[in-house]
Amino acid sequence: MSASALWLLLLAQASPVAHTARVSPAAAAVGEPIEVVCDVTHPASVLPKPLEPELDPSAPWVFLDAHREPVDGAQGAASRLTWRFAGFEPGSAAPPAVEYAWRDAAGEQRATVAVDPVELAGVLAAEEDAPRPLLSFRELPATEVERSSALPALALAALALLVFAAGFALERRRLRRRAPPPAVDAPAERLAALRASTAAPRARHYELTHLVREAFDRRAGADRRGLSDEEWARALAGEAGVATAARAAAEDVLSGARGPKYAGEQPTEFAVRATFERAEAALRALEEGP
Repeated sequence: MSASALWLLLLAQASPVAHTARVSPAAAAVGEPIEVVCDVTHPASVLPKPLEPELDPSAPWVFLDAHREPVDGAQGAASRLTWRFAGFEPGSAAPPAVEYAWRDAAGEQRATVAVDPVELAGVLAAEEDAPRPLLSFRELPATEVERSSALPALALAALALLVFAAGFALERRRLRRRAPPPAVDAPAERLAALRASTAAPRARHYELTHLVREAFDRRAGADRRGLSDEEWARALAGEAGVATAARAAAEDVLSGARGPKYAGEQPTEFAVRATFERAEAALRALEEGP
């Protein structure tokens, strides 16, 4: 074997050897978060990172966030990369293809992850069998309908469709900008709303850790969204301006949420309540300062 061929072989062995991907859940309602989860097996010398996708503005998908978590691998090391999207058109559709990158002796490398389609259902209440009327439009009384019978029904339907399309486009653009929440939406208020939510425990723990991390990062003026929970906790430990009680409570929240987020555990209501109480303590200690 030539020296150049041997060098290429060594480079190939330093790259992630394989990845598997799945979509969770396989079926959801329009607007609900969809996760693209990719398990990457790789040598310990490389660190794959999820890349933010560039979506077509006409695509019915909105990118929410992405993160990496280390996992135990059978050989070498393994990482779990997760991208979150929301779809806004019912039907069967595949989330956008995503990429992850790593750096080895040959420089930066990239891999593309293709995923299976998911089923997105329209949101209707149990007693409804048709979409609800558009906001700001009310049904006219029978006498008013008779008076307006001269206006073709087709023109009314076209007008309603245009209004709906314009509202949908504006909402999608707003979500794509990922504007920060308004100042009145304080972390404590968001925490109270999340605590009262009836969402599944896994989804609630994802949002809970996101809320706590965002509050601490905002106070520090740092953007650490690309870090795993473990990496984030290590970065927090190096900040002198964060009170010990706040740091300890935040680490407890991440620790308590790890099982429901990544191991599929179903915590008891007592455990969920304890995790939320630690989150309240973390936010309270953060506000009080060192």
